[in-house]
Amino acid sequence: AGALPAGDESLVERIDVGAFEGLTTLLFARRARRVVSYEPNPRNAARLLHNLKLNDVHNVTVRQTAVGAAPGTAEIAWHSTRPGFSKIDEVPSGASSQDHAAQHRKVPVTTLDLELREAGLPVPDLIKIDVEGFELAVLKGAREIIERYHPVLYIEMHGETMAAKRSNAKAVVELLSAYGYGSIRHVETASEVTPETSDIAARGHLFASSDRKP
Repeated sequence: AGALPAGDESLVERIDVGAFEGLTTLLFARRARRVVSYEPNPRNAARLLHNLKLNDVHNVTVRQTAVGAAPGTAEIAWHSTRPGFSKIDEVPSGASSQDHAAQHRKVPVTTLDLELREAGLPVPDLIKIDVEGFELAVLKGAREIIERYHPVLYIEMHGETMAAKRSNAKAVVELLSAYGYGSIRHVETASEVTPETSDIAARGHLFASSDRKP
């Protein structure tokens, strides 16, 4: 993962979607009043909770659920040798994964908008998203939050192939532009990103901010 851009120390409510073992969560916890971290992988969630305890952190809520475009159920698959690379797929009724080398578990899926309305999610100043290709779904499920409150967004881009990464980047940048984010930057090169130049965002991280006020 890339380093978060500087200058965000004043943010007080943060959301970590795809928290893994908690590196970014711990960083957020030192600066924020409250952090909500989402990690559906049971192995990673256990390590996250352990790391919070070791660091005596008490302002983090861990939600062991996936985040997407609509509530439902998904199957998460991961290899024990690469726990940071979990893959989530929607699971039709009665379906089973064909990847027998991986560990699998069905997990609930929520949306950030639903969490705000029903689960006491704080209005975020910053949302970090690292979800192995599920970025667009997370953003679609946060439409109300984004259009009303315009939090800063820090997004790690993914895709199984370079073509998939470019397609994903284009879709994400187009959606962010439609949501009113006038400043979208590729963190690694500090370049401005537009729908026309979205290929540069196929690798690395995006940092998006809006001039609109809630």
